[in-house]
Amino acid sequence: MTATVPIATFPSRPAADEAADLLRANRIKCAVIDPPVMSSVLGLSMGDRPQYTLIVAPEDEGRARESLGGSIL
Repeated sequence: MTATVPIATFPSRPAADEAADLLRANRIKCAVIDPPVMSSVLGLSMGDRPQYTLIVAPEDEGRARESLGGSIL
């Protein structure tokens, strides 16, 4: 398994995919991790919405954060 670093979270899949597309355009490999399935079963309030997490390889963390304008978790 390859090590990864979470660098940002997003309230929706489209927002996370947009950030991932930006990273990929900058030749940074990344992935979007969906929230756990159980979170929807637990009945979270809107303030506790599950988040989509954007991850990158540790060696790409600095460039990824720069590409996203300093966005962090």
